[in-house]
Amino acid sequence: MKDAACRDKAPNKREDPDAPDPWFPEKGESHNPGKIVCILCPVREQCDDYRIKTDSRYGIWAAKSYKFDGTPDRRREKEEESGDGRIEGEGA
Repeated sequence: MKDAACRDKAPNKREDPDAPDPWFPEKGESHNPGKIVCILCPVREQCDDYRIKTDSRYGIWAAKSYKFDGTPDRRREKEEESGDGRIEGEGA
């Protein structure tokens, strides 16, 4: 996928290889940086096909978040849509 928007942004190609990986965020890290790069990517469909083909079950693929079991992370998406870092219905 030579036209992928993320192609030159892998940890081994970034200026700071110790910076958080935007496509495989750790618990508590935002999923938005990876999604922002993905959203306008010309190969989103191929990326999602690759995720399915390789049985990749976690991370940001084609601008969607996936939990460790491979299901879409709807809770994370609702949290990010709220814009305040909280999940709807949780206390401040």
